[in-house]
Amino acid sequence: SNSPSNSPSNLPSGSPTPYPSQVPSPGASPRPHIIELTSLATVADWMSSHMGFTLGSLPSQAPIATSTEVVMHGSKTVCAWKAGSFMPPPIAPGNGDTYSIADFGSGIEAAVVIAMDWAESSSTVGTTFSSPSALHSVASQLVSIQRWDASGTLISAIPITISLCLVDVSGTIQFYRYDDDSNIPNSVTQEGGT
Repeated sequence: SNSPSNSPSNLPSGSPTPYPSQVPSPGASPRPHIIELTSLATVADWMSSHMGFTLGSLPSQAPIATSTEVVMHGSKTVCAWKAGSFMPPPIAPGNGDTYSIADFGSGIEAAVVIAMDWAESSSTVGTTFSSPSALHSVASQLVSIQRWDASGTLISAIPITISLCLVDVSGTIQFYRYDDDSNIPNSVTQEGGT
């Protein structure tokens, strides 16, 4: 539907409630504002007015949203988050698997999460990424995460915790990350990530 709603019923079915440490204090913003739009032009307009950036490049500054805002269109999910608001809901790429941000990291005040299919990376974030040689089904989606501290400085060196729930797993699971302004994958495991 094209009408926004703050109802928790808009979360993907089976979505867990926010972790206890992520529930904001009384008086904080309402649950995430989640909207699904059918027109890409409407998505661009909505993102510009509610988040302060649009598709085609990564945001250069923290989002203007004052609470958690999520817009979905097809396989794209874009989320703007501010400290003190609820964490973004889990992202479900359509195969039963989900992934969510469990912790944006110490000192992070704002973030943008953009999930897309590999083939859409150029039109969505302005970069075509080299794909790793072997991909699990959930990794066929690319997730861009940008974070800012209270002064508006873009942060990339602080650890982030992502929760991944895989429905059907066989073989070895591999995770990759990309340095800022690079399209070359780095193995998270080889860098010491778990």
